[in-house]
Amino acid sequence: MSINPIKAMKQNMNTADKFVRMTLGAAFLVLLLTDSGDRGMQWVATCCGLYLILTSLAGSCVVYHFLDISTLSSGKRDNFY
Repeated sequence: MSINPIKAMKQNMNTADKFVRMTLGAAFLVLLLTDSGDRGMQWVATCCGLYLILTSLAGSCVVYHFLDISTLSSGKRDNFY
């Protein structure tokens, strides 16, 4: 029996956080398409853009999870101190 890692993680991002991540991710990907310069920077822009878009769609951030951060309102948090 395998566990789906996306479903196993609890949501820790509110709507505004998702919107900002989606916008920044799209900006990174547009930068990738418009910049014909350094290949290394294109690779970094692609990875950052895809990470931001995927975490926005999933509603949970791995970095937030490890740092025990949540931008959800206190009523929706599982571990609110």
